[in-house]
Amino acid sequence: MDDQNLLYQVDDQIAWITLNRPDKLNALDRPLWKGVQKAIQRADSDHDVRVMVLTGSGRAFCAGDDIAELTASKDPEIARDLFLNCI
Repeated sequence: MDDQNLLYQVDDQIAWITLNRPDKLNALDRPLWKGVQKAIQRADSDHDVRVMVLTGSGRAFCAGDDIAELTASKDPEIARDLFLNCI
């Protein structure tokens, strides 16, 4: 993946998808959500991948949605987007 906030690696038929925002406890903002979706699709379409592991760097797996992004934006689409992606 191009974004350093999400790492993707395949090793021994295992796709490792790593949330890499340890300073934010791997909280999910819109770009990270979209990256996770793309990484899962990528692993799903790779016939050499047998297992997907979603993990987080640092001391937390994931704190949930990035509340700072939600409160900083006046755009209701951001909240809607994050909510629908959680379902």
